[in-house]
Amino acid sequence: MLLMEDVIENAGAETQIYLTIVNDIIYDEELSSLKDIEILKRLFSKKAIMENHIEQIISLTKESGADGLEIDYEAIKKLKPLWKAFVTFVNKLSKRADEEGIPLRIILEPNALDQVTFPQGPEYVIMCYNQFGMHSSTPGAKASPEFIQEIIEKSRELPGKVTLAFATGGFDWSEDGTIKEVTETSALALLDKFGSAANRDKTSGAVVFNYVDETGTAHEVWYADGTTILTWIETARESGITDFALWRFGGNSETSLAEIRDGLQ
Repeated sequence: MLLMEDVIENAGAETQIYLTIVNDIIYDEELSSLKDIEILKRLFSKKAIMENHIEQIISLTKESGADGLEIDYEAIKKLKPLWKAFVTFVNKLSKRADEEGIPLRIILEPNALDQVTFPQGPEYVIMCYNQFGMHSSTPGAKASPEFIQEIIEKSRELPGKVTLAFATGGFDWSEDGTIKEVTETSALALLDKFGSAANRDKTSGAVVFNYVDETGTAHEVWYADGTTILTWIETARESGITDFALWRFGGNSETSLAEIRDGLQ
């Protein structure tokens, strides 16, 4: 718990700290299984196993000193039986968290809203990104106003508080088929190094530019800066959403951080 102790010590007095549980398996420094659904199948396979998992989570949250708990189990896709088991898990965990006075947030990918009905109790955070990304051969922004509005309409079926999560940074698509994630600062470094001209996409609000690297390979880069993030936030505000999360800080320009801070006040 040394990391959590350090986080708590350096956080502001009014900062709420949540412990996030993810379905990642880290075997060693070089081997891992991220967004592993097999572990979810095992944890949800029997009532006793699920309830033991819940008690472990509650105990870990209390021991950590965190103010709240966040569940980020991803990649369930369209596995209906697993979705139903996940809802049972959320329902049971929500009741236990409430008994212990622990605020609970559930992170949902957009496709989750098409699969099952979620219970009253937790705060739900919907990932409003990955419209384009590692999964798409076509370059584009992580989100757009149209994409965000579609997610908001789906989210109206969720009970209780809903938060929208937006993602900073973006991706670099190469003509050789490789796709790499970029932060805002690494994108700006590429822009500076190769002298390309950047433009703001009118549809998404994202920044886009092209360049040719040292090997003669062409690239297309899309990323979000402060103006992009505020465009997406304003889209959500116009639809009545007032709570937002950003993933993630680190690799952001000081200009964008100041712009986002001022825009949220």
